[in-house]
Amino acid sequence: MALKEAQNIIKMIREPDIGVQIGVAREPIPSTSFQIVRKGPESTLTISPFRLGHNPNILIGIGLITNAPEALELHEKIVKRLWATSLKGLEAAEHVDELIAQHGIK
Repeated sequence: MALKEAQNIIKMIREPDIGVQIGVAREPIPSTSFQIVRKGPESTLTISPFRLGHNPNILIGIGLITNAPEALELHEKIVKRLWATSLKGLEAAEHVDELIAQHGIK
């Protein structure tokens, strides 16, 4: 199942839908989950030790919700750095192909 999912990710990298950008991080990503929500000129940051995103863990709770400029600036820098240093396009797809060749089930 994991191999099929990795192959699906490669397909999405090679043939992205309109408006979709996928990068493969080359450095460690933060261990806590965070999400920046933008509405017009306003931004709000949510930080949680639990999963955020499409199906957030709302039973246990979210650790922090803020629009403090310092927190937003710090997390924006993290996002920009991770995106700038990530592999994209053909380079990303080839990297995941190599990982499968090295560690995948034959």
